[in-house]
Amino acid sequence: MMRGPLVCKSCPQAAAPLWVARRARRTHNFGAVLGPLPASLALALALALALAPSACASVELRSAPLALPRASGQLTTDQNPPPATFTPLPWPDRLPIDPGMSADELARGRPAGTDASWRPVGTIIPMTAPVVFTRVSKSPSAKAVARYAADNQRLKAVLTPRLGAASALELDGTAPGMFIVRETVLDEARDAPSPKAGRANLLFQFVSLRPAPSGKAPRALIDRTAFAFYDAASGWDDAGNPLDPLPTRGVVLVMPGMLGTPGDIVQDTVKLLRTRGYAVLRMLAHPARFTQTGQMAAPITGPLDQIAAALSEELTGRAAEGAFAVEAALAYLHAQRTGLKDLPHFALGMSGGAMIMPTVMARNPDRWAGGVSIAGGVNYLEILTTSNYSDMIQSLDLLWIQPPELGKDGLLMRRPTQERQAELWRAYLAAAPLDSDNLAPRLAGKPWLLLHGKTDRAVPAVTGERLWNLLRKPERQLIDGGHEWLFLTLTRRLPSIADWLDTQTKSPFHATPLEPNLVEPAP
Repeated sequence: MMRGPLVCKSCPQAAAPLWVARRARRTHNFGAVLGPLPASLALALALALALAPSACASVELRSAPLALPRASGQLTTDQNPPPATFTPLPWPDRLPIDPGMSADELARGRPAGTDASWRPVGTIIPMTAPVVFTRVSKSPSAKAVARYAADNQRLKAVLTPRLGAASALELDGTAPGMFIVRETVLDEARDAPSPKAGRANLLFQFVSLRPAPSGKAPRALIDRTAFAFYDAASGWDDAGNPLDPLPTRGVVLVMPGMLGTPGDIVQDTVKLLRTRGYAVLRMLAHPARFTQTGQMAAPITGPLDQIAAALSEELTGRAAEGAFAVEAALAYLHAQRTGLKDLPHFALGMSGGAMIMPTVMARNPDRWAGGVSIAGGVNYLEILTTSNYSDMIQSLDLLWIQPPELGKDGLLMRRPTQERQAELWRAYLAAAPLDSDNLAPRLAGKPWLLLHGKTDRAVPAVTGERLWNLLRKPERQLIDGGHEWLFLTLTRRLPSIADWLDTQTKSPFHATPLEPNLVEPAP
């Protein structure tokens, strides 16, 4: 397998000249995204507020109640037969580290079907609010560099004692394109979150370490994923505490779109689910390195097996990190809230969160009672190379180059034919057992609700159609419009989604209320 064509744009000295000689750029046409919608300033501002990432997050819910029409709730789900037995999956390796959980917590939290030797592939670190959402730029300011250094120093101080014999490793926690959810540092101190909305009951991050490419000293790359947990509640007082903790009917994992968007809609979702009797585990954003920038190159002619394997390692490795994070987060949550473990668990993903749902759920498939996919799709490479959001997110660039033997200029980049691009997609899927395209059939026996825009170009509608087919055509709502329209109108669809979740639970509410007091996380 070829390793190493991914190039960090901040480290040109580590790059082969072939990869970095030129960079293809495409023009982002926002008019094409909006389609036939009226070109009004109000709509443009609405789109910006709905889809743009915010600079910081208070990890709380809006205080205004949702006045939404309630659907009938008589949604039916075609129960498919369980899938056949599948071969074990080749999950990527991570460096061993103390999990940050006691032996008793590990025993209480470990997933069903695992033995007493189970350990998460990373470590859990409690956090305190407020937290800040940060996208690392290619050329950060001196103030930003100081903040990153302070944050990394604080993180390393926690990680180093947990590494044992590997404590001499140099830890790398920042790279261009990373989207980091971190605690405030230095001059970023902010006021506490407004107490007028329900606050998170737990706030923590999952941190893992992977070996870095060889260099002057042994290094490990830090990846991190932040979570907030909310108890079910009928409402909350001015201090943000639950007024009447509700008996809990189930647990819902909510995974947002790229860069933690759309923040307001995610908060509306969490708030509604809480008041409907669900405990909510909210992934605040994808793993930090999910959007790390880099470049890879594919030959315009000739074999594709090497680049397909490298793309699989990179793209599915990013999704696998999300699966590792959710597995550890649930174990930590179950150790803190022992009453939750036996309740039905559902996953709800939006856009980029829905894309990685099959990979996340396939890590512990018996854990999940069902899923809600909102604008999800399969085949990470196809979405990367055809989404009209690729230039805006600027994560991984795929370049097409002409091999030297076919011309004088071996660095000449060409536009591939549709057939050549499709050939690479097929080669990638053949080398990518952890892609959602290959994992969706493993989850086809579960209840699913899919929502997708008929003309979606961000997560192309054809990839959502394929997800629906791979899941054996479960219940689906097709929306007249694209990605933006689906999310601009999603708030009014949330009650029907909650109704669908209700139909999947055995009874209106869990009979026994859970203990209201938190177990204090270890320092």
